[in-house]
Formats: sequence, structure tokens, C-alpha cells
Amino acid sequence: MKSVMSEYQYYEFRAVDRPLDAAEQAELRALSTRAEISATGFVNEYEWGDFKGDPHHLMERYFDLFLYLASWGVRRLSIRVPARLIDVRALDRFFADDGGANAWIADAHAIVDIWRDEIVQDDWSDDVGQLAALAPLRGDIMQGDLRVFYLVWLMAVEKGLVDDDEIEPLGGIAPLSASLQAFVDFFAINPDLVEAAFGEAMAAQPTDTEREATEGYIRSLPEEDKVALLMRLQDGEPHLGAELRRRQLAAMGQYPDTGGGQRSAGALREAAGRIAAERHRVATEEATARKRRREEEKVQARKQHLAQLAERGEAPWREVEELISRRNQRGYERAVTLLVDLGEVAHSRGEEEAYTRRLSDIRDRHDRKGRLIERLDEAGLRYMLHLGDALGITGWDEPYDLGMPSWIADESLDRSTPYTEEELDLLVEGTLEGIRDTASWKNLVDRAGEEEARRILRSRIIMRDENARKASRH
Repeated sequence: MKSVMSEYQYYEFRAVDRPLDAAEQAELRALSTRAEISATGFVNEYEWGDFKGDPHHLMERYFDLFLYLASWGVRRLSIRVPARLIDVRALDRFFADDGGANAWIADAHAIVDIWRDEIVQDDWSDDVGQLAALAPLRGDIMQGDLRVFYLVWLMAVEKGLVDDDEIEPLGGIAPLSASLQAFVDFFAINPDLVEAAFGEAMAAQPTDTEREATEGYIRSLPEEDKVALLMRLQDGEPHLGAELRRRQLAAMGQYPDTGGGQRSAGALREAAGRIAAERHRVATEEATARKRRREEEKVQARKQHLAQLAERGEAPWREVEELISRRNQRGYERAVTLLVDLGEVAHSRGEEEAYTRRLSDIRDRHDRKGRLIERLDEAGLRYMLHLGDALGITGWDEPYDLGMPSWIADESLDRSTPYTEEELDLLVEGTLEGIRDTASWKNLVDRAGEEEARRILRSRIIMRDENARKASRH
């Protein structure tokens, strides 16, 4: 694979019907001192500069196949066949104006040139095997299989060069062979459009096995035709097999030289749109399912991690102290992460009060380690203090001394539900009436802020509510 940013060109020519003699190879060497030249081919690569030869001239004089690609998105394929095995005029219906294809006669050969110059790909392959994968198309053409030209027409449809009401130029195009798929890949034809064309098309099927069909066709030939074919074979004339196969397929209605399909270019574009939408829907559903599975796996992994942490007892707390003692960023980050995990364990066990005491102790003992305190604050591990300890309040169970409402201490009330929001508001305000002027409360407000201090007070009241703890466990 090469980066699309590199300036690269690849030329490959191949001689199939006739090997190149020494003189012809010498003529080609004059065009390039770096090229790989043999009796059957010419290969050259350029990262700087350009090829001095004319590919059209080389195809007319020496070669049967030519492949070209460039890193800026140009692709080209040329195929030469005996002129007697293809009607160049019949190809006009496949070629749109400026549609990326042309055909002409050069002496006894017909040459078809196909190109595309706007291909955009993040990665592309310069593997010489591409021409090998495309080479069988030449044999298909000589046998009368014109489906590769249908793909040329499909490229023009994709580029918007064909009107919506134009009918496809060939019917019975399925299935998509390996060499046709190689053509699709090489020229980067829209796969949704290809699926719309080949996936919905009716394949031309023989009525009998291939060998029996071939034998039946040969037996049906007039005697003079059989004799003529055998004499040409005796004379060493090439491609008789392809010619016979071409005549047979035409007679059986397979791969016809003439006759179009029934679908319009507009219908194929609409079908491609539906295929693309369905593909997007399936891809989205699969992506959503994968994301859901990852999230579920993450949740399970988290639960397992916290369970293992809980089983370690006091060891994680000692680890927190050891990490903090390192007095470096990595140690602080790992200590804070561990404290967050310990907080989750405490919450799941209903041990928030003990946890907040230990967290507050850590903050107090290390309050001069600014970077540690910053990371604790960023993680939400602020002053989650036990009010009785932090505020120096004695007689926590004496609500009247703290300004709490009288119904809090009324044992005749059988409460089975957590405090309501309204009751919590009353409790916070009533408690503040008793502690607002204490030095401990003022110190907490200075350190955590008025809003955070109120939140801490409210959370501590909730934590002391037995009914709230019962509800959280259920």
C-alpha cells in the first residue's frame, strides 16, 4: 500500500497472443532504461518524472493489455482483441459522451480504452496482481460477453452523464464474476449502484449443462461450417475457440451483442439509494448494538473491579497513602482514582459516613499539597464532612439545641418513608439556626463555600435517615 500523498505512477503492458521478439524488446528498452521488459510484458514505476512512450501506440503495435494507475486518482485499462471478434460500432450504446471510454480499429485489432480520473481513496494498492485479476475480461469480450461494457455505462450513470429515462444497454447481466468484481474495485464504482444493477438483474441461465449444450450446438452446425472451422484450426488460426464460443452463446441467447434490458438509469439510481439507506440502517443498528455491548461489558467490569476492591479491606487505603507520599502527579492521579472507587464501594455498603470521615482526614492532613487538593476537587471529592466532627457539634441527637423542628424528636410518629424535600429544607434551615455562628461552620464555609457547605449539611441529614438508607438498599 502507498500513501495517496506520494506522487506515483504505475504502467503495466502485457502481450498475450504473441510474445515479443528481441528486436521489439530492444525498441521498448529505448523508451525506458528502468523498466522490467520481457517477451510477455513491460512494467515501469515512476515516483518522479513520466513515461516517454505513448500507451496507445504501444497497444496498437505490441500489447494486448495495459493497466495504468496514479496516486492522484487516475485509473486506466486498455484491451486489444482481434477485430473480427467484436463489433466496435455495437459498443456505442455503452459509451456516454465524456463517459470514460473509447474504442477504435487498428489494422486487424480492435482496442478499447477505459479510464477514470476522479477516484478518491484513502489507501490504494499498487500490486501488479491487479492486471492479472482483470485479464480474463479480454477472453470474455472475445466470446461475446459484453458485461464489462455495461459497467462502463454504469460508471457514466454514477457520474450523472446518463439521463434518468435512458434504458440500460444490456440485459441478463448477472451474476457478477470475479473479473467483473475486480473491474468494479479497480475503477471504484459505487458498490450500491453495482448491487442495484447486478443484484436485481435476472441471470442468463443455460437450459442444459455447459458441455451438453456445447456438444448440441456443434452437432447442429452445417457440415460446411464444421469443415471450415477444422481447416482454420489446421492452419493455426488463433482464437477459434473464442469465436466458436461466441457464436454458441449468441445462438443460445446468452451475453447478446445486441438488445438492452428493461430498467432505466433513474430506476437504478433510486434502487442504489434504497440499498445505501438500508446499508446505513443496518450499520447504525450494528454500531448501536456494539456500543451497548461495550457499555454492558464496561459496567460488569466495573462491578467486578469494585467487588475485588471491597475484598481487599484496608489495603486500598494504605495504597492511597503510599501513592500520595510519592508527591508526584502520577501518584496523585492514581490516589484520587482509588478514592473515587472506594467511595462507590462505601455507597453500595451504606458506609458513606465512615468514608467521608476518612476522606476529610486525608484532605486535612494533606491540605498543603495544592495539586492533590485540586485533583480531589476536580473528582468531586470535596469536604463531605461528618457534621458532628467537622463542626464540633455535641449532642447531635438533641435537635432542639440545633434549632431542629420538634417533630424530629417525636417518637410517637411512626415514620417509614425518607424525609421529603420540604422536610429536608426545614431540617437544613433549622440546623443552621443552631450552628450558623459557630467557628466550625464559618470555617467550613470559608473552605468549601456557602453552597457546598449547605449541600454537605443536607447530605449528612439524608445519611442519618434510616428510612432513606433502607430505600436505597431496595
